[in-house]
Amino acid sequence: MKYKLFIGIGIACVLLFFVLAAISSLIARNQPTSGLVVIDPKELAKREAADAKQGFDQNGSLPITTEPPVKIEPFVVTEPDSIEPTPTIDLIKQAFAEKYSKPLSDINVTITQETATHAKGGVSFGAGGPGEGGLFLATLIDNKWVLVFDGNGSIACQDLAPYNFPAEMIAEICYN
Repeated sequence: MKYKLFIGIGIACVLLFFVLAAISSLIARNQPTSGLVVIDPKELAKREAADAKQGFDQNGSLPITTEPPVKIEPFVVTEPDSIEPTPTIDLIKQAFAEKYSKPLSDINVTITQETATHAKGGVSFGAGGPGEGGLFLATLIDNKWVLVFDGNGSIACQDLAPYNFPAEMIAEICYN
């Protein structure tokens, strides 16, 4: 019976040792224990001064004022009239001209869907007779329109995935 009592006390002491070691470790790292936060008084004064500069009261709230809000005027950048952006259709025609070594005058492009970075449409060459053109998908990479797909048929969705085309733009074109 004596031994069981000594063993129980020994186990309790070992557990108490580990609990105290954990608490001292947390205190040494200046970590809060059980919701208690220890802040250096100098640090607290710095935080309160910073809050006061930003207009916060001691509760961390902004004071309510009756002054009207400041009106913010939008900043508009105007470009000179001589500089006009090149329409997407012209830039995509240029991409086809480079890819197929054709003069721009022989390339007919129509855009059926367009976002700021993606375009879908049709292309034909020359007079544009039957079988002379097809579909295209293009994306804007480093401010340059790149032809991702052109021709007839469909393309694997996994091949288009890296280009982040909108789903509605490729829904009828790609297959899994």
